[in-house]
Amino acid sequence: MMDELLSRLQCPATRQPLVMASPKLLDRVNGMVTDGRLTNRLGESITDRLDAALVDQSGTWLYSIRDGIVNMLADEAISVSQLDIQSDEVKA
Repeated sequence: MMDELLSRLQCPATRQPLVMASPKLLDRVNGMVTDGRLTNRLGESITDRLDAALVDQSGTWLYSIRDGIVNMLADEAISVSQLDIQSDEVKA
């Protein structure tokens, strides 16, 4: 069921398929949240840690998952470029 749902989701900004973010990427994101250094597409600070995340196929935009709910608002997406992580470490 989850795989079927995931296969239907696409990035609202790029229209690319979404995949689960890797554990390494999620650790990096949550570390930056803890340090107060992570912002969304609008430049707003991200203050709550993520339970999981989806990333677009190109590894450009990340969408948070908290309490099992995916935030698919393009303005609240997180740019992967600010995470200083290799492109092969982005997707699970």
